[in-house]
Amino acid sequence: MKTNLLQKFLSSLPQFGALVLALICITSQAHAGPVLAAVGPDTPDPDDHPITCGYLEVFSATERSDSINNADVNFNPHSAYWIYDKAGNRIKTVQNHGTAPEEGPATVELKPGTYTVRAYSDGQGLVTVPVIIKLARTTAVHLDRGH
Repeated sequence: MKTNLLQKFLSSLPQFGALVLALICITSQAHAGPVLAAVGPDTPDPDDHPITCGYLEVFSATERSDSINNADVNFNPHSAYWIYDKAGNRIKTVQNHGTAPEEGPATVELKPGTYTVRAYSDGQGLVTVPVIIKLARTTAVHLDRGH
């Protein structure tokens, strides 16, 4: 009888060992260190929008300006231009400069598609340029002296 009990005990050791090993693993995972806060953006902001447009920058002819807001700052902003849809309807007039003397053109958001731009070029006067706007991409039109 003692032999029978000893055999049962010895035969159950592998299962018992596996159980002990599993408990050790679970316990060690629970005490592996502090759990940090999740990383990533907060809950979606209602003002966040999926990208549904492309962008247009027109480096039109530059104009000399002697001051900005009565300051003694000379700069050369890009001249205004016009955007037309496929049907030839003017959809936007772009002043093409900000209030800072950075001299960069304005970036305009447009739905993907084909448009026509009428702008002044430094070398050829008023020109017409067909442009293609692609989703999340910037189309740049260079009409200034630098290009």
